[in-house]
Amino acid sequence: MKLYVCLLTIAAFLFSGAAFGQSTYGTIAGVVTDPSGAVISNAKVEVTNQNTSVVRTVNTNSEGFYEFLSLDSGTYTIAAGAEGLDRKSTRL
Repeated sequence: MKLYVCLLTIAAFLFSGAAFGQSTYGTIAGVVTDPSGAVISNAKVEVTNQNTSVVRTVNTNSEGFYEFLSLDSGTYTIAAGAEGLDRKSTRL
């Protein structure tokens, strides 16, 4: 009987992680480049949730990389711009 209870406890512990590992959040990430393909560091990147109008802003790193973590599911518009370059946007 002890072995049976022990096995049930182990099984419950192993399978409980599957329920906690799921998330409803997403990530948008990318690299900002100019028309020639050169990366743009310190570009301002904004992501706007079209359902809630919530805007989040980050600047690209030295390699032109940006990342928005823990975004609610939905439709987003992403826009990027830098000094001397036109601001561009797209809907995701």
